[in-house]
Amino acid sequence: MSAELKDIKNLISTPEKWCKGSFARNTSNIPVGENSESACKWCLVGALFKICGHSKNSAEIHGIILNEIKDLEHVTVSRFNDHVDTTHETVMNLLDAFIVKSPSN
Repeated sequence: MSAELKDIKNLISTPEKWCKGSFARNTSNIPVGENSESACKWCLVGALFKICGHSKNSAEIHGIILNEIKDLEHVTVSRFNDHVDTTHETVMNLLDAFIVKSPSN
């Protein structure tokens, strides 16, 4: 799971590669599917699905993130990502914490 977390972090490694409000966006900032060839930025969930698909690992990582953010009063990972107080740095710090904790690290 550590490799997938690192790949997710790498995919959205800069603020320009991260977005809010849709799983992915193109260079015109128009929402597209996370696997679209025109996608150039992803939200946290879109990056998760892009890297892991809708697999068992995807569900596990989603569950870990959801468990971690439950104390922040966000109902879903998407709402956490899209919240006005969530920044790119917030998302990177969250991923860093999971990477360190990951047993495969």
